[in-house]
Amino acid sequence: MAIVLFEDQRQCCGCGACQNACPRDAITMKADERGFVYPQINSDLCVECKACLKVCGYQTNPPKAEPRACYAAAAKDAEILQNSSSGGIFSVLAAKILNHGGVVYGAALQWVQDKAATKHMRIETLGDLSAFQGSKYVQSEIGAAYQQCKRDLQIGKEVLFSGTPCQIAGLLAYLGQPFERLLTVEVICHGVPNAQMFQDFLNVLEAREKKKIADFRFRHKKKGQGTDVRITYRLPDGNVRYVVNNGHLFSYMHYFLNASIYRSNCYSCPFATKERVADITLGDFWGFHEEYPLVPSESGLDNSRGVSCVLVNSSKGQTAFEKCRVQMFVLDTQFERIACHNEQLNKPSHYNQEYETILGLYQEKGYLAVENYYRKQYFWKRFRLVILSIVPKSGKRTLQRIIGLVRKAAK
Repeated sequence: MAIVLFEDQRQCCGCGACQNACPRDAITMKADERGFVYPQINSDLCVECKACLKVCGYQTNPPKAEPRACYAAAAKDAEILQNSSSGGIFSVLAAKILNHGGVVYGAALQWVQDKAATKHMRIETLGDLSAFQGSKYVQSEIGAAYQQCKRDLQIGKEVLFSGTPCQIAGLLAYLGQPFERLLTVEVICHGVPNAQMFQDFLNVLEAREKKKIADFRFRHKKKGQGTDVRITYRLPDGNVRYVVNNGHLFSYMHYFLNASIYRSNCYSCPFATKERVADITLGDFWGFHEEYPLVPSESGLDNSRGVSCVLVNSSKGQTAFEKCRVQMFVLDTQFERIACHNEQLNKPSHYNQEYETILGLYQEKGYLAVENYYRKQYFWKRFRLVILSIVPKSGKRTLQRIIGLVRKAAK
């Protein structure tokens, strides 16, 4: 009887643990008609050993634990803080591992033959750490990272493995046993779009610019952290940068922020709970100054520069955090203060009713149709954001009223 990995696409997160576990290399990760990758079994190679079924961390629900301690934190190193999306705590933890001869695994957005590729990589030196810094709002390809990680652990290497909660669950299920020298670090995940859609979005952007894009950053801090998603992309001619102060001005980021283009399983994610699967959970401490209005920026904790929330979920995680504490500005906090600004610590992202419209358009007509739909549906929102981005703060409220009156008259 043929192996069935899942009955419904909502039962698969695409982590690739099954592919890594197959002793006959009978499983490949292939994109469906909407670009989301799923494992496919070559029946000519499969011997039905069922190793793939045993390592599915998404369906087997691995052990999870409630946070032991919670912190607001930021790196003291100014360069680390500047190059990180939030408070730079991942880089601090990773640097400690690397400085002790260990290895670090994480997601990197690279350009391969003029195409964007988000893949899990293995690094051994501090010089390579920058590849992991910054947010990547696209699902990363695990490839053979689980196999490499296991080999490192078996020869006694100290390893930090970072990823989304489902990727960490896949790793732990694949390993099948605890390793004392493994530190797992997960991000607070909203959900993941797919790499094919992201590349098609870049293709549309390149057509508009009439030039290739050489680099793309989902969030940057050239003008501080703020509350907006600020995007930078670079063109090859003279290293010119184009900066946009609100992610909603890009169709891809607009639909990401509105939870309209995630994998189908993301809307019922079993890891979007208080109980966590990794040793340490990291994310943005959105609303930090709402929770702590009296904490001065001189404390080193300032939303304008980036503050991380840190959930320590195991004794191993606590030990790793304490070893790095001297390199961070730290404030003890409570889970509730973090969770009220990070919904995915309580429940999965809410299914957006535009999902089928957007993904249906993409499947039938390609990303240009999605772009055109976005521009038509959100003309006034884009107009308002563009104008407000160039108006001094003192005049924003008046201008918003004027735009509202113009929009009403246009109807």
